Amino acid sequence: MPVLRDDFRLNPTDVVVAAGEPAILECQPPRGHPEPTIYWKKDKVRIDDKDDRVSIRGGKLMISNTRKGDAGMYTCVGTNMVGERDSDPAELTVFERPTFLRRPINQVVLEDEAVEFRCQVQGDPQPTVRWKKDDVDLPRGRFSESRPYKTIPYISKTSTLMSPSWCDQSKETDLFSKDDGLRFYKH
Repeated sequence: MPVLRDDFRLNPTDVVVAAGEPAILECQPPRGHPEPTIYWKKDKVRIDDKDDRVSIRGGKLMISNTRKGDAGMYTCVGTNMVGERDSDPAELTVFERPTFLRRPINQVVLEDEAVEFRCQVQGDPQPTVRWKKDDVDLPRGRFSESRPYKTIPYISKTSTLMSPSWCDQSKETDLFSKDDGLRFYKH
């Protein structure tokens, strides 16, 4: 007699990846007779596995080279002649790695003169920006920020040479611009 139980042996779980990385969601359908086959839905729409980046093998949904548009709610569907059963949904989150839109550039200024470094970054989630000098974070009072750029409008003279100063965007992946710096000269 044909049967399809209600409970999935393995429900898919939430997955978080950076854009460009592979994503794998996995499920095992409920027990049934005949043995259920599987297909996947994204945001309640059946996934077309004709996309070269998407493959379904057994209970595994594999997406290579993920894109922001791949993010969403995924459901595994087990089916046989009795009917269909939906798994619990799992969320795929795709972050974009931090990148520089504008890097700070080297500047030569006279001692005690104001200076402005510009740095603009993008990513998802929006990266935070930290300013460093000699591998040490600059204290908040030493600089100010204005949108869309992160700037250091004034650095008081603390040594004859300050190098390097750089913009560091940090999230899960750090990206540095270490070659840009500020040098003070006495007049």
